[in-house]
Amino acid sequence: MSASDAIEMVPKVPNSITNAVIGPLLIGSYVNCILWGLVLSQIWAYFSRFPGERGWIRILVFVIMFIDALAICDECATLYLYGVTHWNDPSYLSKQGPTYTVYVVTQCIGVVSMHGFLITRYHILSKRWYITLPLAMVAALSFIGQILLMWAINVFTTLEERIKLTTYAYLYLASSAAADVLIATALSLELLRVKTSFRKTRSIVQRLLNASITTGAVTASFAILSLVTFIARPTTNIAVGFGFCIGRMCSLTVMLNLNLRKHEGRIGSTNVANTTVNSIPLDTGFRFTSHGQSQTNGITVHQQSVVHVESTKARSDRDMYDDRGSDSKVPRDTFV
Repeated sequence: MSASDAIEMVPKVPNSITNAVIGPLLIGSYVNCILWGLVLSQIWAYFSRFPGERGWIRILVFVIMFIDALAICDECATLYLYGVTHWNDPSYLSKQGPTYTVYVVTQCIGVVSMHGFLITRYHILSKRWYITLPLAMVAALSFIGQILLMWAINVFTTLEERIKLTTYAYLYLASSAAADVLIATALSLELLRVKTSFRKTRSIVQRLLNASITTGAVTASFAILSLVTFIARPTTNIAVGFGFCIGRMCSLTVMLNLNLRKHEGRIGSTNVANTTVNSIPLDTGFRFTSHGQSQTNGITVHQQSVVHVESTKARSDRDMYDDRGSDSKVPRDTFV
């Protein structure tokens, strides 16, 4: 018997089943690989801009790198098992393999990392514990939902039993979307409270505001889409296809926020004003640092002017300032 005859004798799984089970995973993995590429580019930018970063932030970035790589490998393994090893096997296509557990674990770590990072940043920025605490409670509810969903996936292993996962999926995805929206809203409102006359600072605050709104909206949208498709079609993998992308979106959110901490701009000519604004260390929230400063609603705004002196008269003026001693209002290191 030839190989072609043997293939023809194997019972064929209907296209509707392969489209519902394998198709969403394939599309989701394509999108997820693109997102992973964006995450890797942000990680590269982070290590280039912040080579001397504090230890725990660097550990967070390494965790993101490892978890995302593990998630991508897990998705590839899922597709290989469905599309190659157990191709045309109705019994396997109707089950949730062990790779689903790894998928939920990696997503859980990604979501927890993002929520913890953003809530910590908001608390450092605002010092409003009465807002931080409810945000942390919603994020904790999402984490509990993820743990319960992880347990349920190992108990109800077939696609037909997925209807029994609805309660856990609803708890996790709804609370996760709510946490994304609430955290983004809290950060945006806090940034809107910044009042400064510096054009560069206003531009930076606007960028941070746009990043908070965009990342919060995107991660919440993926969670909502995953929830809606799970409720509408629980016996398919459409919800899993959207869920594949949630972890990478969380990683991308963290890395974008880390890389937005520093932005330098120059204005003026060679004689006047080389202005540097927006050094934002995490341990001081969203903080713009330099020599002069003003503070509004817990956000400290600083401005530094570096003056380039070329003429002899200007140099003698500089020496006069240097000789004034500690009573001078102009620091010596202001001049270059």
